[in-house]
Amino acid sequence: MRRIVTLDSAQQGHDLSMVLLARGIDTEVREDDGEVTVWVRDDAQLDDARVVADAVAADPSSAGVRRDIAEGARRAKIRAADDARWRARMARVRVSVHGVQADPRLTQATMVLCVLVAVWTNLGRDPRTVSALVLTAYPPISGLPELWRGEVWRLFTPSLVHFGPLHLGFNLWVAWSFSTMVETRKGWRLLLPLMLATSAGAFLTEWAFARLVAPMAPAAGGLSGVLYGLFGYLFVKGRIDPADRLDVSSQTAVMLGLLLLLGFIPGSGFASGAHVGGLVVGGLWAVGDLALYRLRRRLDGP
Repeated sequence: MRRIVTLDSAQQGHDLSMVLLARGIDTEVREDDGEVTVWVRDDAQLDDARVVADAVAADPSSAGVRRDIAEGARRAKIRAADDARWRARMARVRVSVHGVQADPRLTQATMVLCVLVAVWTNLGRDPRTVSALVLTAYPPISGLPELWRGEVWRLFTPSLVHFGPLHLGFNLWVAWSFSTMVETRKGWRLLLPLMLATSAGAFLTEWAFARLVAPMAPAAGGLSGVLYGLFGYLFVKGRIDPADRLDVSSQTAVMLGLLLLLGFIPGSGFASGAHVGGLVVGGLWAVGDLALYRLRRRLDGP
């Protein structure tokens, strides 16, 4: 790179750079301590650039110079758009190879919250604390008066309530695997609303299921609704968008499918409605995620 001229103002540097770009000569304008310099990127074009610079200095307001400035600005705009599309493509490549987030902090925070709530509720044996966190009063023989009073946290806090160490341990073990996979690949900004939506869908479905089938059902809680939501998201994503490298193994899918079916056996103790609700929300989220990605690709261009 060689310097061709020193100018008095940044505007002069910009105009000369645009004229040279219109002539097919790439330059760089630098400004240090009030001194504006124009540098040619290709040494082979140095002589041609100096000839153009002398012509512009001789008559900077001529019609030809103004025309070249406009042409150079048009080319610079096209180049900037091309560069933006290239950076977007490179960002997508980096995400596809490495994921967007190395440290699953939201997953870790969720696990810690579940353990803290387990201690606070004495693993679900304290009815006073449990009643403050579950969706509604149980048995669910009425509507959802707590939500109508504005207690919207009840759509999400039941996921933190667990009844016994086995319930807590199994849910944390499986949910950790799924949640970490989603968070490291897609980031917490996708995981957080996905977890909230699957929690709300799971416990609203469980409430409706209990109203219809088991009116004396006990309080429902646990991370399994979110677990099945993440499973649904990963399972559907792996089949409709395999390039995103999100999927679950066949063995895991069979195991969770069998547990889902066992939950419908009377007396099993599983919140079957929550599992189905979370699964459906997670699957639909995967479909929406792919649709949104394709829309962004069309808007960004090739």
